[in-house]
Amino acid sequence: MQHHITVKRDKTRVALINKTTGVAYDFDWKLALEAAGVLRKAAHAVLAGFEWGPEIMGRLAIIRGDADVVVLEDSQIALVLPPGIAVEIANAMQTKAQEAQEDVQAQEIISDQALLCRHGAPFGITQDHKKLNQAFRDAQFVKAPAGITHVSKVGTPGLYQPKGV
Repeated sequence: MQHHITVKRDKTRVALINKTTGVAYDFDWKLALEAAGVLRKAAHAVLAGFEWGPEIMGRLAIIRGDADVVVLEDSQIALVLPPGIAVEIANAMQTKAQEAQEDVQAQEIISDQALLCRHGAPFGITQDHKKLNQAFRDAQFVKAPAGITHVSKVGTPGLYQPKGV
């Protein structure tokens, strides 16, 4: 059986679309992360051959079949997925959910990244260039309390060895 399943997202939601049946399942980003983890666990249970109980998420339930991962909607079979496909769908759902999470929490991410920049941390918490640029701008314009002159350099400090030492 061929599976024509697409995972898409809008600003804060993730959709799992079965193109064969025309049915779509819509999740907020938090539930999409949870569903991705459950799909992955069920697929690994099938591959490893160990027992795994059903996970219920609202109207959906994910269970381990004999050789497949079965998704039930209102106690009716909605999808029967081979474990490899279930893992691929779980990975796609997780990626889209993390992208949606980053959009939802954009200002918090920018503020945290600016704090890291001010203290010279050599790592970041986002790869989005727009958010990084905004964080660097925010880090450069720290408001100091009235009467206190604030001077700081933004970025990662470098180490050098003086000549002759």
